[in-house]
Amino acid sequence: MFILVVGLVFISIDFVQGQVETLGKPPGKGRPVEYTWSAVVLEGPGFGLRGIDNLRYDENWPGWIFEDFESNVNVGVEIRRAPFDGVEKYWARFYLEIFYPVQVDFDFIPYSAWFYPDTPEAMCKYPENYDSTDPMSMLYFLQYSYHPHPIYEKVYFKFNTGRSVDQNEVDYEQWNYHGHLGFLCDVKGTAPEAYSPVPCEEYELFEYSSIEFGADNDADGDYGYFERIGEDVWKVVVGAEIYPPYDYTNGSGDRNAWATDWYNVCVETQINKNKTASTYDAIFSSQGALDIKFEVLFIRTKQ
Repeated sequence: MFILVVGLVFISIDFVQGQVETLGKPPGKGRPVEYTWSAVVLEGPGFGLRGIDNLRYDENWPGWIFEDFESNVNVGVEIRRAPFDGVEKYWARFYLEIFYPVQVDFDFIPYSAWFYPDTPEAMCKYPENYDSTDPMSMLYFLQYSYHPHPIYEKVYFKFNTGRSVDQNEVDYEQWNYHGHLGFLCDVKGTAPEAYSPVPCEEYELFEYSSIEFGADNDADGDYGYFERIGEDVWKVVVGAEIYPPYDYTNGSGDRNAWATDWYNVCVETQINKNKTASTYDAIFSSQGALDIKFEVLFIRTKQ
């Protein structure tokens, strides 16, 4: 149940992104310097994230490189702000957003998955004939397809620091090491076309499930850390695993990442005898656990 609650909390946070502000450097640090950003997914034994053959490989690091100026890639670092329990808090986010036809390959250890209780409509709806009645289909689809799948829109990685009321504490330019890391990855289909109530057939809802997986921020830094390894290079180290063969963490390192999926349905409401209204809603279906570890470099270049 803990994993289920954590997953729902992060999804609910992501669904209210309109309430989150993206900020520049902290007050008193001068005007932001303009940079371009790139990300390198590092290669190594047991790593859970890889580029695929048609990506550019960087021999210097080594790994697969994604650059913000590419038409199907967004890379960057930002400081964000939002209220939590009535208190304004800040955190830094390192992000990598990938749109098809650019793709990555997940390699992780799947443990278990189950349907949400009391959800009779629960299904895992994925292309290529995955069994919609098997909750493990969510993990199988993640593991055995490149992402984003051609039918899907994007994969979006978000690596977050801990939150603080002091913006300076999360300013990535002021620390060489930050031991609090939480990460989220969205595997998303296309968004509904309509943004106001219309008949169901006009929403053009994505017919398959979307997935979010990741690990919570933790006081002991159990899911990895951020390390500045050069003036313009930061390393994001992710380790969410219940049986780590080697440790990527400051804490016990003994908890899995969680995963959850959902699909959208159209909902009609009878307003009066002659009129109906419709909107769309999410059916949360499968929840699961997996072990995953990987490293990504975020490199900035002054313009």
